[in-house]
Amino acid sequence: MFENSTDKKFVLNADIFRGIEPKIIEEISERLISFSFHDDKLIYEQGDISSSLYFLSKGVVDICAFSLQGKEFILYSVKPPQFFGHVGFLDGDLRESTAIARSYVEGFSIKRSDFMSVLEKIEYTGWISILTALCQETRKLNVLAQNNALLSPYAKVIEKIINLCEQTSPFQKNHMINISHEKLGKMLDLTRESINKYLSALEKEDLVFKSRGVLSIPDLPKLRLYKERIIHD
Repeated sequence: MFENSTDKKFVLNADIFRGIEPKIIEEISERLISFSFHDDKLIYEQGDISSSLYFLSKGVVDICAFSLQGKEFILYSVKPPQFFGHVGFLDGDLRESTAIARSYVEGFSIKRSDFMSVLEKIEYTGWISILTALCQETRKLNVLAQNNALLSPYAKVIEKIINLCEQTSPFQKNHMINISHEKLGKMLDLTRESINKYLSALEKEDLVFKSRGVLSIPDLPKLRLYKERIIHD
């Protein structure tokens, strides 16, 4: 687990803190708490009190909603150096979604009570800077959620494979992912049979090759282009 000031720099350089006085930044740094969660662990759940804001430095977190029948729907995925949990954090109300670690994740969080005590010392322009950054991030996530809702099941499978590749090395061309059809289906609320059908279609395009518990992606940029093509067809 990481604790030194160097590790915290990605948080303090976030857009949300742009233009804030150095002494205030230092106070925020002192209040940051490191966190880590293993694969498939709940970070927070719908209905929880919105007590913290999270800054992600490693791994992928899915923000999800659940139907009345208990089916999971992924609204969007969070990747470093994004932050999450900010909607409820603003007003202190209950969480409207659930955050689940989709790999081993690390980052820092700040409690709402600590954050608000620091905000009391910030000048008006600093407040505007923080609120603007939070609103911009909320708009981005709304767009992601809308896009995800409109994607076909086939496009969602491709998008998830791309996300899983990017969590390890977004600039690497070829990837190998250790994941079963069942687990991939669970992430996307699709049956194992549907996952197998879509992966077979990708295999015919020479974009993904499947073997037991492993997916091989020979050309990630090519897969990204293919996803854009099928979305706009």
